[in-house]
Amino acid sequence: MKALQRLRAEQQLTLRELEDRSGVSAEAISAIERGTRKPQLLTLGKLARALDVDIEQLAEEQPSPKASAPTPSQGQHEEERRSLTVADFNAAETFSDVCSRLERFLDIADREPVSVPLLNMQHYLIRVAAGLSLPLMEKEAFRSLVLPTAARFVELVHRFEEQRESGAAVTQEEATQQRELVRKLTQRISNAA
Repeated sequence: MKALQRLRAEQQLTLRELEDRSGVSAEAISAIERGTRKPQLLTLGKLARALDVDIEQLAEEQPSPKASAPTPSQGQHEEERRSLTVADFNAAETFSDVCSRLERFLDIADREPVSVPLLNMQHYLIRVAAGLSLPLMEKEAFRSLVLPTAARFVELVHRFEEQRESGAAVTQEEATQQRELVRKLTQRISNAA
């Protein structure tokens, strides 16, 4: 990816310095620059943020002499990719972090008893995460970015519901609200797939 290499050189950054700024390993950056690795959108977002550029600038490539004109579907894919903002990448990263934290919480809850207030707080955080992610799922490019994470989130929420119902008294209204949020998110994931 010549654009990445050019931008890094313009900012006089070593691979290690860009690694420190972006959280992407120097080895991965080098492979991306050489073209031996195609970066995921989340990785591109991290690199763009670290270089303080728009993702479009980072994704720019010099057309090769053998390159043909893009087909309509390629142009549409390009437009979708460009419609993602740094805020979208931040939201995707945060959503992934929520899943990781929920999974750690559930692992702990499987091994030892968890207090009702802690379960209720986790329940609230799940509702917030689901509520914030639903409007973002309307954006097709964002859906494709977070689809695996969203599917994982739904699985973890089901696991949490089982844990919460077995460990604490849940009102019928709370259980219904939780199931409705999960149903909406599952429906959006199914529609996206």
